[in-house]
Amino acid sequence: FVFNLNEKDFTDVKKGYPILAPWDSHIAELKASPDSPLIGQKLSELMIRERFGVTIALIARGGKIITAPGRNDMIFPADVLKVIGSDEQIDRFRKDCEFTAIEEIDTQRITYGLRSVFIGEKSRYANKTIRDCGLREQTHGLVVGVEKSGQRLLNPDSATLIEPGDVLWVVGDQNLIESLNEF
Repeated sequence: FVFNLNEKDFTDVKKGYPILAPWDSHIAELKASPDSPLIGQKLSELMIRERFGVTIALIARGGKIITAPGRNDMIFPADVLKVIGSDEQIDRFRKDCEFTAIEEIDTQRITYGLRSVFIGEKSRYANKTIRDCGLREQTHGLVVGVEKSGQRLLNPDSATLIEPGDVLWVVGDQNLIESLNEF
């Protein structure tokens, strides 16, 4: 009789978490995902206890431990949270805490890569700095190299002047970069 009465307690201890008698609750450890909708908000705004029924007892952030976090504490990506609740409550909270945004990616549409762009005499980019020329916005990319007067410059400063005859190496949407080669 005594063994059967305590069977649940022994099972829970074997699972690796202590049971909080007389409640059907325990402490669980969760890691906050960067995609979680909880990130960057105050605990008072999140209303976690009201929404999920769990209590955040501790937040571990790098080498810092926040015990009994207050209403103004926030959850950040990769925070380790010690939460108290039932299996059901913790599982509901886990869905938001460890949330990962997974979108189907159409691999046919991925065209990100490295391309060269020759700057002609009448190019709209000539005689402008990398920062001011608008290539970043038009290609969804970055100028990562410049060939200028026989010299190669890797990772040029955004203040670098683009001149006729330069060859820019741009990493970005290949289709958008190719459309620039109209000179």
